[in-house]
Amino acid sequence: MGGVRRCAALVLLLLLVGCGDEEEPAAPQPPPIVRELREGGLVLVFRHAATDTRIEMEESLRSCAEQRNLSTVGREEAREIGAAIERLQIPIGDVRASPMCRTSETAELAFGRVEEDLDLVTGGVTGSDRDDE
Repeated sequence: MGGVRRCAALVLLLLLVGCGDEEEPAAPQPPPIVRELREGGLVLVFRHAATDTRIEMEESLRSCAEQRNLSTVGREEAREIGAAIERLQIPIGDVRASPMCRTSETAELAFGRVEEDLDLVTGGVTGSDRDDE
């Protein structure tokens, strides 16, 4: 009787585990946009992450205290953006951002590096070449 139980247990185990002849299921394919992004050679453009609620203020490049800055939620969003792009295996080359604190901080938190570019500052910001627009 013990031999029958062992044989039945062995058969059950083989059914549960499989005999090794079956192929592993294929990993799900990423969406076409992800496959295209993985090839590189594209430019990703996005705005900064969430900021504090002050919106009616004159902003200046002279000081982060004179700007609308990232909120705690925005800092977490920036980190999540970077983690998602890394998880999706999307290559990132140069990282450029306006010298506004919220944009450069978003880039730094997401990608660990940033090159500030005055050409990316929107008009009306004091301290930029375009502050009279």
